[in-house]
Amino acid sequence: MIRLSLKRGVSYGTIADIVKWVFVDVARKEFQIPGKKISDSRISVITGLTRQEVKSLTEMETLDDTKIAEKKNRAVNIINGWKFNKDFHDAYGEPIDLPFKGKEKSFESLVKEYGGDITPRPIFDELVRSESIEQLPGGMIRLKKDFFIPKEDETQKLSLMGSSVSALLHTIDHNIENSGKKDFLQLSSTSLNLPKAHSPYIRNEIKKKGIAFLQEMDAWLASQVVEPEKADSEEVFEGGISVFYFEENDRGSK
Repeated sequence: MIRLSLKRGVSYGTIADIVKWVFVDVARKEFQIPGKKISDSRISVITGLTRQEVKSLTEMETLDDTKIAEKKNRAVNIINGWKFNKDFHDAYGEPIDLPFKGKEKSFESLVKEYGGDITPRPIFDELVRSESIEQLPGGMIRLKKDFFIPKEDETQKLSLMGSSVSALLHTIDHNIENSGKKDFLQLSSTSLNLPKAHSPYIRNEIKKKGIAFLQEMDAWLASQVVEPEKADSEEVFEGGISVFYFEENDRGSK
């Protein structure tokens, strides 16, 4: 995180202010005494910050990445709808090419069903930019990749990174507090003394196997979800699994 920050000109003071704000925010939301409104004095005791700092931090403006996350989630929802909704499949169960406009079996109808109140053109441009879809010479639109990774938008890339790190830390926190049957899956596979000459092959093979595994999990998770119109009336939660490759070129540092 420090490396990412320094590369982008983010100073220690900025990081320190954000961390202080997060301490106050978490204390206020998660450490209330049942039936009582949490006071600045209690937050001060819990966090170690002065009451003056707590007061100023609660008034501090912070980056609202809700719109970034919403944009990402809508893109993922549209791709998943195309992948798993049989109305958008051919006789072999594969996603069909879609015209841009049309009441049924079109990109427009797909966005209407899975994109909330977003209009088709902005999400089309985003999916083209991320190379998730392509427009064929005749104008039809083809699903090119069955996953969404923003290609040029660094803000979205950092948002995705933050979501992944947050999910991992939530799992670690849960597993510290729970053990046995209540713990979450948290495993890794590591090999020492891998030959550097083989690193391109190893990276490529792990990427292929990882994508294949995630596609299998994606399809299975999609079979478990409730219909979007029912989600508001039923208790639902967000869950999933992440896969990433890591490499340590210098022992003792990542």
